[in-house]
Amino acid sequence: MKENNKLRGYIGVTSREWFTFLKENNITQDVNFWRKNTKKFNCLKEGDYFFFLVKNEHGVKG
Repeated sequence: MKENNKLRGYIGVTSREWFTFLKENNITQDVNFWRKNTKKFNCLKEGDYFFFLVKNEHGVKG
């Protein structure tokens, strides 16, 4: 938990293929996440959570 008991995180939309690759290879740290936006990504601080939202064939599934 973070200060003030607030949980900080970011939800990044990703493809099923990328998520499956990470899972099958037990990759849980230092994962590359590419965005089309060229602005600096500063939504997270060290220790915050990054969640993957996996797209399905019809778009995004929550």
